[in-house]
Amino acid sequence: MSLATESVTLPGSGLVFVNYYQPSVTPAYRAAILTAENYLQSHFTDATTVGVSFDFASLGGSFSAQNSFDATPVSYSAYVAALTSHAVTADDVLSVASLPASDPSNGAGFHIAATEARVLGLAVQTNTIDDHVTLNSDLAWTFGQDAVGAILHEISEGVFGRTSSLGFEESRWAPLDLFRFTAAGQRDFTGGSDGVATFFGIDGNHVSSLQYHSSISAAGVADSFDLGDWDHTRGDSFGPGGPNSPGVVTATDLQVLDVLGWTPVGAGAPFLPPPDDFASSQTDSSLPFGVLTPGGGAQGALQSAGDRDWFQVSFQAGVTYTITESGWRAGAGTLADPYLRLHDASGAVVASNDDIVSGSNPDSQIVFTATSGGSYYVEAGSFADGYTGTYRLSLSQTGSASGAPTSPTTGNDLIAGASGGGDTIDALAGADTINAGGPGSNYLRGNDGDDSIVGGSGFDDI
Repeated sequence: MSLATESVTLPGSGLVFVNYYQPSVTPAYRAAILTAENYLQSHFTDATTVGVSFDFASLGGSFSAQNSFDATPVSYSAYVAALTSHAVTADDVLSVASLPASDPSNGAGFHIAATEARVLGLAVQTNTIDDHVTLNSDLAWTFGQDAVGAILHEISEGVFGRTSSLGFEESRWAPLDLFRFTAAGQRDFTGGSDGVATFFGIDGNHVSSLQYHSSISAAGVADSFDLGDWDHTRGDSFGPGGPNSPGVVTATDLQVLDVLGWTPVGAGAPFLPPPDDFASSQTDSSLPFGVLTPGGGAQGALQSAGDRDWFQVSFQAGVTYTITESGWRAGAGTLADPYLRLHDASGAVVASNDDIVSGSNPDSQIVFTATSGGSYYVEAGSFADGYTGTYRLSLSQTGSASGAPTSPTTGNDLIAGASGGGDTIDALAGADTINAGGPGSNYLRGNDGDDSIVGGSGFDDI
């Protein structure tokens, strides 16, 4: 049985992980995953949600772990412009100032990790799984720093973009290709075929002692190991790792992720989610409920991971209602993966929905026939409480109600008349919203309070 999909957050960072676990992932493995993710969240503030799938499977004797990730194709000029616009540290400024004036890929372009592309404004937030990480089950892991280091190694590639290609591993180039220097400070794009060692550098005047792996032989043949990994080092997460070589992230490693476009803690404005707009639960008295009426809609936003917005509605017995929460997919907002819940007057969940069509339409929709009239609550959220963004709620109804419209109280009521009209409604005290039926004639009175009254298509006395 698989561990439950979950979102991982850390105060002070907008970086959210949504983790999907294969059945082979144990609680000890999960603990190492959370440690690695929290470490990255404690050092970078960028607001984006990352979907990561974790597995534990045989990889043979050559690799401690592997990952495969979604990549976004970009031109050299677009990538440089994005790095320049996101330069917030002194290292960023130095690095972008020294980038080659002409495209070193000669028009092939660059492949950058989809999450890095989102952080740089080159892609939009979606609900896809961005990276698939597999730890080698053939090895004797302790699931301490050995596993943590290996996980950091893979995520720094598939999520943060710490990859190199130089056109050898694929036709497009990769981010680290732009930060490869000889000890003398000269850029070297040969991958090792010239026999000269290369090192990570901010620019030609700031070259580190961390040497890249030289994957390409003098004959131009790749050895299948990563061009972007450190060579001749032990104990560094960005170099070789595994049970016999637990790795940690060094200051230079963090510098690498910084110049790739990520925002370190303390650089630029701190991460602060925007103020919330609606009550987040039935008992939340700090903010108002949203109001949703049949035939209408409402705009909202989930400002932080875990945010949920509550809207009060009034349903009539026997009427079927369709509630839809639309985001990025429908062009109604930026929320990548809505999740909708419907509560009765007591707060109990009576219906919920994740995707309208699993795998193709991540918006949410509930079709619900009320067995009793009165107040209900629509809760707009996101899958695994892991996504932020704007959305639109809509509510429609079909069928006709039996009996009189919802009985008013002295509180703040949402009152819907019968679908045929002919209603006599006195809303009593409170700030009330009355939606009359039609086409019959209606007699509508808001009475005391700040009221909103919408008549039907017939003759209405308001």
